[in-house]
Amino acid sequence: MSEWFDDLGAISIGCQAYGTDEPYGHLKVGLWQRLCKEMPSVSIGPVRHLALALRVGGKFKDFSKVQITHTRVMAKKGYVGCDIEIPSSKYVGLESADIRQRLRTFVIDGVENLLEALKKKRFEGNYDEVLASFKNTCRTWELNQ
Repeated sequence: MSEWFDDLGAISIGCQAYGTDEPYGHLKVGLWQRLCKEMPSVSIGPVRHLALALRVGGKFKDFSKVQITHTRVMAKKGYVGCDIEIPSSKYVGLESADIRQRLRTFVIDGVENLLEALKKKRFEGNYDEVLASFKNTCRTWELNQ
């Protein structure tokens, strides 16, 4: 049976903006493309896809701090996901390099959260290798922008 993520690779990074001037939606596309190229698959127990949703604050709704919420393990469907809330203070007035560095940090923190959720379920997999690969790919993307 096909799932919504079958054509997305090992990871998806969605973005919901609560304002019109947030930069993460544009930047995350390049990072996602790099992750798909470098990490075409992931397999931890029955999970083969990691889904991150960036919720970026703005003039219509904002957040008080960066936090990871709504972690969901959908093992029967083959994925795990979470929301990452990002207040507007994490991009307003910052240079592009700083925003890229923050995006990298948010994505790595999200992946770490998802892997921890899978560890709690005791799924077998090479967690350290998966995390190291994500970190290396994110770091390479940031440096090559």
